[in-house]
Amino acid sequence: MYEIGFILFIGTISGIVGLFLGMMVEKSTAGFFLGAFLGPIGWIIVFLLPREEDSKRPRPSSLTTLQQPPVRDLSADSYKIWLGKTYSISKNDLFEKYECRGNLFETLDEALTFADGLEHQRLSDEQRQEAAAKAGELKQIRDLGPEGDMSPFAKAFLIFLFVGSVIAVLVLT
Repeated sequence: MYEIGFILFIGTISGIVGLFLGMMVEKSTAGFFLGAFLGPIGWIIVFLLPREEDSKRPRPSSLTTLQQPPVRDLSADSYKIWLGKTYSISKNDLFEKYECRGNLFETLDEALTFADGLEHQRLSDEQRQEAAAKAGELKQIRDLGPEGDMSPFAKAFLIFLFVGSVIAVLVLT
C-alpha cells in the first residue's frame, strides 16, 4: 500500500512540473497528464506537441486575391490598373459612362478616385480589425491567468490528485 501512495505522490509532482512546462507552450492540461503518466519523457513530449500558431496567422482579404496592391498613388499607372481590376471599373456603353460598384461616373478619373476611396476605407477597416483582434488577444491572455486553458474539470481533478496523494503519503508513512 505504501508503494501506491508514493507512486501517486511522484506522479502528482511530475504532473505539476509538466503543467508548468505545458503552460510555456500553451498546452497545460496535456502537460500535466503527460508529466503525471510518463514523467520526464512526458515533459519532452509536451515540447514536441504541435502549436496553434498557424490558426492565428491573418488570412488574406478577398480583395487582395489578384495581387498585392502597389503603393497607393493615383498618379501611378500600376495603381490605376490595380484599382481597375480589383474594383471592376469598366466603360458602360449604354450610358457612355464609367461604372464602379453600381455607380456611374463621367470620367475615368472620377471612377478611380471613388475606387481609391473604397480602398482607403478597406485599409482603415482592416487596421481597426487587427487592432481589435490584438486587444482581444491581450484581454484573453490577461483573463486566462496562470491556469492557462484548463477546464474546471481538469482543475478539480488536479486538486483531487494532489490532495489524495499528500493524504496517502501522510497516512502510509
